[in-house]
Amino acid sequence: MRFTPHRNPLFLDSSHPIDPGYDSLSDFSSDDDDDNNSDYSSGLSSDDNSNSNSGTPKSSLESTSSKEMLDDLADVLKKSNLQDKFDFNVKFVNLQPGTLPTFPSFNTDKKLTYGGHGGAVTPSSSVESLPRKSRIEVSDEKRYISMISDKFSQRLKNHRSNVDRLVAIEMERRRRAEEERQRKIKEEEERLRKIAEERERQRLAEIKRQEEEKKRLEAEQKRLMEEAKKKAELEAAKKKKAEEEAKLKAEARAKELKELKEQQEKAKANAGSTNFAAIEKLFFKYKQDIADIKATLKEPLQLPQNKPLKKMVGAHKRKINPKFGQLTNSQSQLTKNTREIQELIEQTRPDDFVFKWILNFIAKAIVSQAETEAGIKPESSTALSKLALNLMLLFPELEYYLVARFVKKCPLLIGFTCAIDTEEGRLRMGYRRRDNKWEDEGQYCERLGGICTVYSVMSRLKLDASFIGYQAQSMKHPLPIVKSWVLVSRLLNCPVDLLTNVHFVVAGAWWDACAAEFLTAYGEQAKKVMKLLCGDWTLAVANQHFSGAARLRLIGEDWLSSGYCVSFKPLDR
Repeated sequence: MRFTPHRNPLFLDSSHPIDPGYDSLSDFSSDDDDDNNSDYSSGLSSDDNSNSNSGTPKSSLESTSSKEMLDDLADVLKKSNLQDKFDFNVKFVNLQPGTLPTFPSFNTDKKLTYGGHGGAVTPSSSVESLPRKSRIEVSDEKRYISMISDKFSQRLKNHRSNVDRLVAIEMERRRRAEEERQRKIKEEEERLRKIAEERERQRLAEIKRQEEEKKRLEAEQKRLMEEAKKKAELEAAKKKKAEEEAKLKAEARAKELKELKEQQEKAKANAGSTNFAAIEKLFFKYKQDIADIKATLKEPLQLPQNKPLKKMVGAHKRKINPKFGQLTNSQSQLTKNTREIQELIEQTRPDDFVFKWILNFIAKAIVSQAETEAGIKPESSTALSKLALNLMLLFPELEYYLVARFVKKCPLLIGFTCAIDTEEGRLRMGYRRRDNKWEDEGQYCERLGGICTVYSVMSRLKLDASFIGYQAQSMKHPLPIVKSWVLVSRLLNCPVDLLTNVHFVVAGAWWDACAAEFLTAYGEQAKKVMKLLCGDWTLAVANQHFSGAARLRLIGEDWLSSGYCVSFKPLDR
């Protein structure tokens, strides 16, 4: 019969019932050890194995800390379905060194009783006296007991190694957990530090912003105060300037009224009579001026040696001429053109000949445009008239050339009239002759009507700040409105036998261009002259059926019935 040793006494304290099929020999087999070792180490990583193999002193299992660690291992073993193994390990750990279970040994003084056999054997010297079969059984049992003891010791060693490994794993986990906790603490501290720094930065930024805002408000307040001061000073300067200008205007107006009164008195004295001899003398004076201009300015350019000079004046002429074609009903455009022409004329001042030649050319250009455009569209004459007057103010020398050109083309402007039954008479009265043929009366009347329109508008324009270079004190009107009084009064005093249709056309052109301002300037005296002009004067030639006289009578009747005269539209801004 096979000897079966007593069950492991450690199992007696187990809280679990013993499996009826449990075999103490098979429980300690090497296969079970390998399986158990694999169970303990299955969840370990290569790093954990290396750490656990580094060698933890076995004495650590006997310390208090080892026991505390094993308490934490309970949860791990339970989750791994190692509850039974855990209880077994706890029992072995609680054993003190040298308390390993002992198995029966042979004693020469005692008999070994085999359970269940009832026999007894005396070991040692008595062994040899036993039968051979009995001696073999005793030897086998000793080897078996030794083997069990060795296996148990190895198993205990393996259990302790596994426990140490688990403890090392747990310690590594705790170490890593502590490192993670410390890392999070540092991160939190860093986050809080950054928050504190950001709050401090925002606080400092807010302080800086408030300081800058304060400075800005102070600067803005200072700027507003300075602006208010400057505005007050500017307003005071404007007020002072306005007062001075008002004073100057009042003085200029008083001077103008004084001159006008003198002119009215002179006109009244000469209203009943006209000195035609003086008019004829004046006419020939202007005629001589034209001849002198031709001799001093036109003829020298025909000389071969003056070819460079001719080229020079031609270049300036080509620059100035287009400016007259750019005139519109805009004051800004007129100012621009006037400045450009002024600059071009100023460029010729160093050469007296070129300067005079350009002034004469400008006079011819003004009269030529008056003939072609003002006669067809009288209301467009305002811009040309204002340009001519402004150039006369800027360049007083222009008056000599322009007035002579006006009188040459339309002698009625100064009251000169002569018979046109001779060739000389027609030439004196401004008729044109081309290809040995005189122009027809319609063209002739249209040309002179346009010239009279520009001349009359120039006489009724008042000098103001819209003129370039305007100076109220020093500037004197080169063609004042008294020129209109002279024109009308001399037309009325012209002998009836010398009157032609052109006289009434010129009178009608004057009426359209200047009658409203004439009434303002001369009041009741102007009304008398205008009634005479559209009434008795036109009736004196009723049998002649002049178209100009008929039109003059109609516009006079409109004025008498409505009570006011229509004037040309002023320039736009």
